[in-house]
Amino acid sequence: MNEVTIREPIWNGDRTEMFVGIARFRLLDDMGYSKKGNIKIWIDYKIIDKNDPEKRLTLMYKYPFIIKCDQAIKYPIQVLNDYKRTRLHIIPVKDLKIYKTRRKRTITSADFKSLMQASNAVKQERENENRT
Repeated sequence: MNEVTIREPIWNGDRTEMFVGIARFRLLDDMGYSKKGNIKIWIDYKIIDKNDPEKRLTLMYKYPFIIKCDQAIKYPIQVLNDYKRTRLHIIPVKDLKIYKTRRKRTITSADFKSLMQASNAVKQERENENRT
């Protein structure tokens, strides 16, 4: 199963409906045919939790979405204005199906590394205290 991570969905003017843009090369193989199977779409956009008194950011969607590659190709194409002229298929989020799975990591790798370094430093301090 192919996976793609999207930082932010595409909003319409009044932010009532969201769309996801998936690059065409992720949906097609080298021969130009649609890939067999599904594509898993992670949306990592963070929003402010209204129930949290500290107003921390939480993930907009906890679980990924899933869609068949041959169905995703049927959606309209938009061409980006970058040097490669990347072609995207614009898919409404309401047409995607939620795929319930465990999310491996919900923080960035830099935050995770700094957290690991801090925990290793605490372990080393405790070992030094136990030796003396």
